[in-house]
Amino acid sequence: SSLYLSLYMCILYIYLTQSPFLSKRYTIHQKQRRQSKPLSGIQTWVVTFQVVIRFCFFRDSYLFVSKKNLKRQIELKNMVALVSRTGRHLQRYNKGRRQVVGCIPYRYRISNQTSLEDEEGLEVLVISSQKKSKGMLFPKGGWESDESIKEAAMRETMEEAGVSGVIGECALGKWIFKSKSHDTSYEGYMFPLLVKEQLEFWPEKDIRQRKWMSVSEAKEVCQHGWMKEALDELVHLLRSHQQHEKKQVGLCSIKARRANLTCKY
Repeated sequence: SSLYLSLYMCILYIYLTQSPFLSKRYTIHQKQRRQSKPLSGIQTWVVTFQVVIRFCFFRDSYLFVSKKNLKRQIELKNMVALVSRTGRHLQRYNKGRRQVVGCIPYRYRISNQTSLEDEEGLEVLVISSQKKSKGMLFPKGGWESDESIKEAAMRETMEEAGVSGVIGECALGKWIFKSKSHDTSYEGYMFPLLVKEQLEFWPEKDIRQRKWMSVSEAKEVCQHGWMKEALDELVHLLRSHQQHEKKQVGLCSIKARRANLTCKY
């Protein structure tokens, strides 16, 4: 390996000294004269040594990594740091009911967020259940004692669906339901989550699938009645916000017209 390294340094040295383009590019900044000049022999050896050391020991540095690979490495590091929680020793209960929280991740198909009357301008993200017979659902999981309800909802969404974003101020509702397979009662809360980032790698990538679909499609594939009700609440909430924004725009335009009339007359 030392022979190859020596050969590589010699080739690089010749390339740096003989190439007019590179010899002009590798310059020394002189503070007094404010000008640049080609590198001398010793300086070229120094540059060569620095390049070799960087190549041998710092291949993962920003200099040798493309933007796509760099993003992937960052996501992998984040995924290593973020591992799905296991166990229920911190699980919250209320009146014997296990408390679960989650999010309905959504995004707008059109950037200007046109009318949601037909629900076609809205997409929601669903994930596959770990049990094949359970179909698709929204990300949710246990609310633990060392986190707030919003922190738990966002954590579960990141672990199961690999997305993050802006979570709503209030939950879409509270649902009491029983497990079909286990004789256990649950208390569920769902939050709206406007997705801003979607990771390529996430903790449960190997055991779940995710898919963006319309509201009507999500209602067809989701087998949990309380989640369908939460989806209806989300659509109602977004429509209400949109109507409120339209009213605000209308009031502003009316005030502007009145101001113009006052100025003219």
